[in-house]
Amino acid sequence: QPHAMEHAADDSARPNGAARNRKGGGKSGGKQGGRSKGDIGRGGYKGGRQVVDPGRGMGALRAQIGTLKPREIVGAVRAVLGMDVVAGMPGRVVWLIGGPGTGKSRVAAGLAGEGTVLDMSAVSESLMTESGGRLDPHDQMRLMVQGIANGTDTVVVDGYLKKKEHALVVAALFHELRQEGVSLKFEFVMLTVPEQVSVDRQLARGGGSRAGGTVLASDLDPEAARQRFQRYEGHMATVFRALQVSWPEIRAVDGDADPEAVVQAARQAAGATGDFAGLSRDLQ
Repeated sequence: QPHAMEHAADDSARPNGAARNRKGGGKSGGKQGGRSKGDIGRGGYKGGRQVVDPGRGMGALRAQIGTLKPREIVGAVRAVLGMDVVAGMPGRVVWLIGGPGTGKSRVAAGLAGEGTVLDMSAVSESLMTESGGRLDPHDQMRLMVQGIANGTDTVVVDGYLKKKEHALVVAALFHELRQEGVSLKFEFVMLTVPEQVSVDRQLARGGGSRAGGTVLASDLDPEAARQRFQRYEGHMATVFRALQVSWPEIRAVDGDADPEAVVQAARQAAGATGDFAGLSRDLQ
C-alpha cells in the first residue's frame, strides 16, 4: 500500500503552514500574535514537570503542549471570532482524526475534493519554529479559525484534534458560530488501523512526513514507532469520547483497506455525523 504521508514536506515552505486549496485560492491569515509565557527548558521541563520527552521529536512536542484550560476555551474562541471571520466561513468543515500511519493526508485530499485541506501540523511547526519551540494555543487556534474562514466550500482540518481540550475548542467554536447565526456543518472522521499496520507505514515513510524531510533516528526504530502508535491511540480515544458529548453519532473508520475504499467510507462517516448535542459540562 502506498505510503500514508501525514503531511506533505512542501508545507514547510508555506507561511504559517497555510491551507492547501484545491482551487488555488486558499490562504492562511494573520500576523503572528503573542507568545507562550511558558518556556520549555533543557530536558523538556516546565515548572518542575516534564512536558515533553526531548528524544521523541517534534511530533511528541506538538502532541503534549499547546492546550487550553477548559475555563479559558469559550472566551478564547469568542476572542478570535471577528465579524470578518464569521462572514467568510465555508458551508462545511470536516475534522479528521487519527494516529500515525492511519492515512490522514490521503483521506483529507479525498474528502476535500475541490475544497481546502488545512494542515494544522504544519501550522503548529511554523509557530514553534518562529517562537523557539513554544506553542501558544491562542495563536494556534487563531490561525486555524482564519484558515477555515479563508477556505472554500469544504474545509478538511487535518492534525488539530490531539487532546481533549482541542475537542472542547471545536465544540465551543461550533456553539459560538451557531450563536452568531452561521449555518455551518461540522463533520468528523476518525481513522483507525491495527498497531502493526501503523508501525509498518511509519517505517516505510521514514522521516518523509516531517517538514523539510528531516529524518530522526526514532523514525526508523520499530519500537519507537510502536510507542508513537500506542501514545496516539490513547490521545485519540480521549478526543473521541470528548467529541461524542457534542456529536453522539461520530464513528470510526477502518483505515486498513484499499485507499479508495477508505476515502469512500470516510465520506459516508462524515455525512452521517448527527446534530450538535450541546457543550460539555467542562465548558458550562
